[in-house]
Amino acid sequence: AQNALAAVCTTKPTGNWGTASTWSCGHVPLATDTVVITRNISLAANRTVAGVTVDAGATLSGGNRNLTVSGPVVVNGTYNTGGGDLTTNSGGSLTVNAGGTFNFNNGNASISGNVVVNGTLTSGGDAIQMTGAGTTVSGTGTINNTDFEIEALGISLPTGSTLEFSNGAQLRVGINNTASFTLDGTITGFGMAAGDRLVRVYQNSGMTINGTINAPNTYIRIEQNATITNNSLVNFYNSSTA
Repeated sequence: AQNALAAVCTTKPTGNWGTASTWSCGHVPLATDTVVITRNISLAANRTVAGVTVDAGATLSGGNRNLTVSGPVVVNGTYNTGGGDLTTNSGGSLTVNAGGTFNFNNGNASISGNVVVNGTLTSGGDAIQMTGAGTTVSGTGTINNTDFEIEALGISLPTGSTLEFSNGAQLRVGINNTASFTLDGTITGFGMAAGDRLVRVYQNSGMTINGTINAPNTYIRIEQNATITNNSLVNFYNSSTA
């Protein structure tokens, strides 16, 4: 009965995830528990928890295993999925703080809540999907070699946020579901190569630009029946329609 109560489970100095003595709560974290990672540790199996915080200097390794979280995921250190997936449900958010790195190389991420990137979000050209209507992506960090996919209506980048897209990263609006994205902040792409695509808006989806896009080497692609409304400053190399 005690284990059924929500607990905060913090890693002790030694031990594997699947060992009860590894955790301050005295048991292997349950779906109702919040986990705090203070040192290097691997999932070693698919896990479901209520929240995760990776402390600065610590690394959570996925090891090709999946992590499902019903609440916030906060990365102050490093979370490397190692080919596994990160999924948040019930509005669970993802925050990558300054100095933190979320690397989902050869995996994917699906986030139902807000996304904050003040550190580095990177992959091997893999996809992170925002699936929650009315949510926001914000921060002043870097999105590297990643397909950042907007998959719901009313998602926005607020005023005061500046995200740097680099090394082939791109924003995709509505690749799987009808979606809309409002840019009130700033997207830069100074680290993008000449001819890279920065933005692609898919059929029946739309993007409204009230802020700034400054990515002079890149281009934007607008599919049939997609719309882009530009109310502000856009610096692209080119645009195309299909």
